[in-house]
Amino acid sequence: MKTANYCGPLFAVAEFLVGIFDISILPRFPLVIDLSPISSSIRLVKKSFWIAFGITTGFSLLAFFLMLFLRAGNIYSRLSDAFFVGGTIVLAFLGFRVIGRSGTFDLLGYASYRFFEAYRHQGMDKRFEDAGDYHEYKLEQRAKNKFVWLPYFIIGLTEFALGVVFMIVFLTNSPAVR
Repeated sequence: MKTANYCGPLFAVAEFLVGIFDISILPRFPLVIDLSPISSSIRLVKKSFWIAFGITTGFSLLAFFLMLFLRAGNIYSRLSDAFFVGGTIVLAFLGFRVIGRSGTFDLLGYASYRFFEAYRHQGMDKRFEDAGDYHEYKLEQRAKNKFVWLPYFIIGLTEFALGVVFMIVFLTNSPAVR
């Protein structure tokens, strides 16, 4: 596909979606989403929420500005790439954190612990008898330290959606792509 050089990483997905869905059949009214059940259960005053929100926002802005100013081409294409890359990285980080906190890598962690334990002083006691003890310890640690996932989800999904919107704008306004 010759026009892929103009659009960046979202070109194939956006072209596929624009080709399948007729944009003119989209509703003309705003979609209303009731967030009251979610907002009532979320406590925004927690320090960990704001720390995660700040770190995610800072990283997203860094990725956004690097992708926006280090690329040449159409502004809509650059905006699309900048939002898409930042959002994808944040969502991938969230996915890996969720997978890691579910206990997927506990056996690998235990194997690493046992490997380095072989090089410790011989007089030291073993901390964990087997992988089950290690897994129980990790479950207790995860119960103490709750993972705040909402800032990652909000920022990542927003940036991803903005990337798709700017790609659709680019595809509908660019004569070079048609």
